[in-house]
Amino acid sequence: MTNLLIPTDCSVNSVKNVEQVVKSLGGRKVNIVLFHAFNLPTSSLDLITGAHKHPYNEVMNESFRQACKQLKDRYPQNIQRINFKYMLGDTLGLFRNFADANDIDMIYVPEAYTYVKIHERSINPLSFFNKCGIPFYKLPVFETITREVVEETRETALSYEAQPELATVSIDK
Repeated sequence: MTNLLIPTDCSVNSVKNVEQVVKSLGGRKVNIVLFHAFNLPTSSLDLITGAHKHPYNEVMNESFRQACKQLKDRYPQNIQRINFKYMLGDTLGLFRNFADANDIDMIYVPEAYTYVKIHERSINPLSFFNKCGIPFYKLPVFETITREVVEETRETALSYEAQPELATVSIDK
C-alpha cells in the first residue's frame, strides 16, 4: 500500500487535483493524506487563551469533507483511505517526523499548484517537500485529461470512418 501526501487548501478544487493524481496512478491502491501546515502561535495571549483552538477547526468545511467522501466513493478500487492531516510547526525536522509517523512514501503536487494561505498561521509546505528526502513528484494537472480527450476524439473519428452514415447528416428536407 502506497501512502501519498498531497498539499491542500481545504477547498473542493484541491480535491479535484487529488482526482488527477489518482487517475495518473493507473490502478494502484493508495492511502491519501491531504496535508496543510500551520505555524505555532507566537503571542503569549494566544498561548494562554487559545491553546484549545486549533487553526484547522477554522478552515475545515463540510463541502471539502463531502468532496473527499465522493472521491473515495468514486474510486474505491484505488483509494483505501483519504485523510486530512495538519502539522503545527515550521521546521524540516518536524516535517520529517510527521512523514515518518504517517508512513509517507511519496509526495504529489499538481504542476500548477499555487500555495493559498487559508489561515493567518498557514505555512507554504513546498520548502519541506523539496528538502525532506521523500520522493517528490509534480504532476501535470491536465495531462491525463488531455490524453483522455485525444483518445476519445481519435476513437470517435475512427468510428465515423467505419460507419460513414453516422458521419454525414443531410441538411436538406
